[in-house]
Amino acid sequence: MREFKIYTCGKMSGISLEKQMGWRCYIESLIKEKYDGYDKIKFIHPPLYYNYEHASHHTDREILDWEMMQLHDCDIVIVDLDGIDTTIGSHIELGAVQGINRFGDKYIFVIGVGDKDGLHPWIKEACNRIESSYMSAAKYIAEYLLV
Repeated sequence: MREFKIYTCGKMSGISLEKQMGWRCYIESLIKEKYDGYDKIKFIHPPLYYNYEHASHHTDREILDWEMMQLHDCDIVIVDLDGIDTTIGSHIELGAVQGINRFGDKYIFVIGVGDKDGLHPWIKEACNRIESSYMSAAKYIAEYLLV
């Protein structure tokens, strides 16, 4: 069984570390619950490495490069659509994935979670699939992508 790397993308600035991590830990637990080989999944939650409450970085470029490296190395991106219109970092991450998918040597599947009404068309297009709940996203990922 192959190993999978899942990157969680979503708003970080202006919200607490607890809120940044809440949805990430929740969807990780749902996926592990639904997928038998959960020990073969590595979750990359950016706030665990770099966040705005406990600055461990020396430059913003350091964070950007680290996140681009992690994105390039992942198989799946889960993007929380709540607040997506106010997070430039998530937009850049989705754009980077689109670049990798179109011009790189691999393909990364993007699952959006949340309400798709009112989303910018390019955000919708950046997602291969949008699910309305974490539960349905976890089910889809476990049944269709972790194969």
